[in-house]
Amino acid sequence: MPAPELTRLRAMLLEGGVAPCYVERTILELKEHYTDIEIDALNGGCSASAAAARARALLGSDAAIAAAVCAQQDLLCWSRRWPRCARSLHALALCAVLPAVPVIYCAERGGSIARWSASIGLAVLMTGALLFAMQEVLV
Repeated sequence: MPAPELTRLRAMLLEGGVAPCYVERTILELKEHYTDIEIDALNGGCSASAAAARARALLGSDAAIAAAVCAQQDLLCWSRRWPRCARSLHALALCAVLPAVPVIYCAERGGSIARWSASIGLAVLMTGALLFAMQEVLV
C-alpha cells in the first residue's frame, strides 16, 4: 500500500516557516517510517487496511508533527530566524529596484510611448493653434 501524500502536513510546515529542503526531507522520512510500520504490521498478521490505519495512528496527527518540527529553530528558513534582518534586506532591495521600474516600463513599451507622445504633441499644437486663431479673430 502506498504511503500517504501528506500534502496538508507539507502546507502546515511551509506556513510555519520551515525551510523547503527540510520540509521535503521530513515528508520523505515520514513516508519511510509509514512504510516500515505498515510492513511490520502486515508481517504481524494484520490486514492491509488495519496495517495502514495502524501506521497512520503511530505516526501521529499532522498538527502534532508540524508543531514538533516547527519548534526546532534550526529547521526554520533564515527569514523566520532573523526577521529584522529579512525585513531590512527586503526594504533595501525595494529601494534599489524602485528607480529602475519606470525605465524598465518605458523600455518595454517604447512604441506605445512614442505614439502617445506624438498624439499629445499634435493635440497641444492643434489646441494652441485654435486658441491663437480665436485670439486673433477677437482682437
